[in-house]
Amino acid sequence: MYAQREPQEPSPGFKYLRHLGIGTEFFFTVALFTLAGVYGDRKLGTGVLLTLLGLAVGFSAGVYRLWREAFAGEKPRDGAERDAEGPGPPGEIQ
Repeated sequence: MYAQREPQEPSPGFKYLRHLGIGTEFFFTVALFTLAGVYGDRKLGTGVLLTLLGLAVGFSAGVYRLWREAFAGEKPRDGAERDAEGPGPPGEIQ
């Protein structure tokens, strides 16, 4: 019925936009959690405790999201494939 198209490589402009989106997402994740910490510190009078906690949580969430995006297309490896290919990405349990 319909002709099937072969998958095309994304254009270089698309790759740049993808990276821009990932960086923007990282920035806003860190900023949101940090601002929530600042707001909590002002309301509760806890100094900078919640600000630092919000910064740490936001940074961790941002790095987790970056990590997932970096390895999104990789298949999990097992057994002989892992031994033949050598070590996997950092943090992979063997």
